[in-house]
Amino acid sequence: MGNNMPKNAIIVGVARSGTSMTSSIFTKKGYFVTEDENEDLRPADAYNPGGYWESETLIQENAKLFSAVGFPHDNTWMYDPISPAQADSIAALEPTDAHRNFVASYNKNSPWVWKDPRLCYTLGFWWPLLNPDSTAVILLKRDPEAIYQSFVRVKWREQTEAHRQETYERIRRHLAQAEKTVTAMNVPHIVVQYEDFKTQPERVLAEINQLFELDLRLQDLTYNDSYNHHSAIGRLGTAIDVLVSRLPVHWIKRIKRLTPTFLLKILYPERYK
Repeated sequence: MGNNMPKNAIIVGVARSGTSMTSSIFTKKGYFVTEDENEDLRPADAYNPGGYWESETLIQENAKLFSAVGFPHDNTWMYDPISPAQADSIAALEPTDAHRNFVASYNKNSPWVWKDPRLCYTLGFWWPLLNPDSTAVILLKRDPEAIYQSFVRVKWREQTEAHRQETYERIRRHLAQAEKTVTAMNVPHIVVQYEDFKTQPERVLAEINQLFELDLRLQDLTYNDSYNHHSAIGRLGTAIDVLVSRLPVHWIKRIKRLTPTFLLKILYPERYK
C-alpha cells in the first residue's frame, strides 16, 4: 500500500445480503458515515446486532430519486418492484446543487463509506458526481436462498414457494441493475460473494486491500457465522419464529419465560448475546 489516502467505499448489494457487515469493516477502520451518528445512524437491533452503518440522510436522498422517476415507495424490496423504465431513468436525472453539496459534505470527510441497498438502482445517478480515482465499489452477492430466509426471519416474506420465487426474482433485478451500472460507467469495483468471508477470507481481504489501498488484516473482517440464518439452526429459529408469531400474545410470553436461556442463545445468538 502506498502513501495515498484510502479510497472511499460504496457497498452495493441487496438488503440482507451482508452489506451492513461489509460496511462495518470500513467504519471500524475510521471511515466516515455521517456527522451526527446519534441522529442519522440507524442503531443496532436484534436483526442486525453489529449495526446497520447507513446514513438516514443518504437513504432519504435515494428515496427522493425513486420519487423523481415516479416510483412511489421508499425501498425496492418490500413493495411492488420498480419498473425497468423507472430504474433506467434514475441515472438520467439532472443533478442539482443540493446533490453536489451532499457529495461535497462527504468528500471533506474522506475516506467515507456509503451503504444502502437502494444504491443498486441509484449508483448510476451518483457516480458522475464522484471522483473515480478516489472512490470504488464493492458489489456484494449472497446465496439467494440465504437472503430469502433472512427476509422471512425479519418478517418481510412468508415461508411459501411463491414468496421464495418472488424474492429470487427481486434479487436478480437488483443485481442486474447494479452490474449494468458498474459496467456501463466503468466503475472501479470488486465482486464479493458473502459466503467467501467465511470460506476464502484471505482472498477477499487481499482484493479489498488492493482496490481501496488499505492494510486490513484477518481480524478486521467482522463476519460472524452464528448470525447466518441459512444454517440449519438459523432455519429452525426462523420456523419457530413463524409458528410462535401465530399464537396469542399471552402464550408467547409464557413460552419465552419457560424456554431455557441457553437454548435461546443457540437459536437466536443475535438477540441473546
